[in-house]
Parts: sequence; C-alpha cells; structure tokens
Amino acid sequence: MAYYMSYYNDTIGPDAQLALGGPVPHRVIYVQQGSAVVNGTELPAGEALYADGPVEATTGSDGARLFRWELDRSPGQVPANIESMLRMTRECWSINIEPGSEWLLRLDSIILPGDDLADCHTHPGPGIRALLSGQFIIRQTSEDGGGEYLGDPWWETGTEACISKPGTDEDVHFLRVMVLPSEFEGRPDTATWMRKPPEGIPEWRLYFDQHVTL
Repeated sequence: MAYYMSYYNDTIGPDAQLALGGPVPHRVIYVQQGSAVVNGTELPAGEALYADGPVEATTGSDGARLFRWELDRSPGQVPANIESMLRMTRECWSINIEPGSEWLLRLDSIILPGDDLADCHTHPGPGIRALLSGQFIIRQTSEDGGGEYLGDPWWETGTEACISKPGTDEDVHFLRVMVLPSEFEGRPDTATWMRKPPEGIPEWRLYFDQHVTL
C-alpha cells in the first residue's frame, strides 16, 4: 500500500490559530520559532509532538513558525492558507507497507561535526530531513539533496546508499522524520555503514518513537 510523507512550513501570526482538519492520520509538529499551544499542549521553541488527527495550534504574542510532517495515503497538497508552504512530498516506495502493519514514526535530531563525512550508508526506512543550522550535501542514486537555509528539506529513501557531508566547517544540525520497523524503537543509530562510520560522535536527541498502524 502506498504512503506518502509530506513536509510543510507553517507561519502563524501573534495571537492567531492554525486549524488542520481532514483525514490525515499521522502528523509531526515541531515548533521552530516562538511558541504555540498544540492540541492543548504548550510547546516552546525546539519541542514537538505527534498528532493522530485534527490539529489546532494557537500562538501567543510572538507568533510561531512550525515544521510539520504528514504521513498519509495521498501526496501533500498545496495549502489554501498562504501562511503555509508545502516544501516536499515523496512516496515511501522503499518499504513494503502491508495493510494493518505496525511501524515507528520517529522524530529525532542530529548534530554532526563540521569536518566529518558520513560515508556510504543505508537506513531501514525512508524519511524527510529538515535543516536547523549549518549546510549539508547528500548524494544518493535517485535523488541528491541537502540544505543551505533554515528549514530546507531533503529526502532519503533508506535503502539506497548515500553519502553526506557538511557544506562548510560548521557543525550541521538537522531534524529527521522517518518510518522505521518497530524493532528499531529507541535505537540511536539506524545506519548500516558500508565502508566506515564517521570518525566524530554525532549528538543525538530522540523526540519520540511513535507506534503507528498503517
């Protein structure tokens, strides 16, 4: 069964509300700037949550900027709200999703030393990354990617070997939302290194491993 992952940037003004309805079953909401109350939970900048249905986000006097991922059976749609931007949508073709099967929807963050190379590696599932700081370059068979500016996304299929490296000497900080087999719950390094792992030790933060039925 085909599933698609889509990534949006949402800008919410001061003392305003963003309401997301529709049939989308799985959403990841990350507050990149400002703060917001999302489905009754107060989220400062740098925090996130999982939502399995409609979302209501309300801001205070400073407004907020959200990074939002959606996992659904259809590609992402250009939003009617001009303050929302669809940055990327991709089919999760690299994994076999049987109806009713259980998977992990993971949000984590990685900080890589600016002088290190992540040589040929794969992951057990696909996902969309979003840049928080630094610059990053990705090389893989079907689609090169990377980021230069805050919020820039790139796609990794998981099964295709990729090589990644910082674009400058600065450390690189990015978020990952991935679909993973359930047995990877809590495991910090999902990469399989085909030649050698990076020499530096990445700084890793797990926001959540959410079990989802697809």
